Amino acid sequence: MRLIVCYDITKSSVRTKFARACEKVLDRVQWSVFEGETDGDGLDFLRDAADTIIDHETDTVRFYRPCASCGERTLLVGTAAPVREDQPEEII
Repeated sequence: MRLIVCYDITKSSVRTKFARACEKVLDRVQWSVFEGETDGDGLDFLRDAADTIIDHETDTVRFYRPCASCGERTLLVGTAAPVREDQPEEII
């Protein structure tokens, strides 16, 4: 499944920890946006990481699962590069 994760995390150490979790599953496309192909295990891993890492009173994490045809309608401008389509490595 295609997955986009974006976040607004106030504390730098928490933000770094969550970003490292995201890097295990997805590709970074902006400072606080990750995108790529994953499976249900990858989504569960990131959802659990967010649930345990962030401060639920101040932070926000959003998970988007765009439809297959959405990729065809995605417009990239500037230095934006398409995300690779291959499957992610196994989650450790």
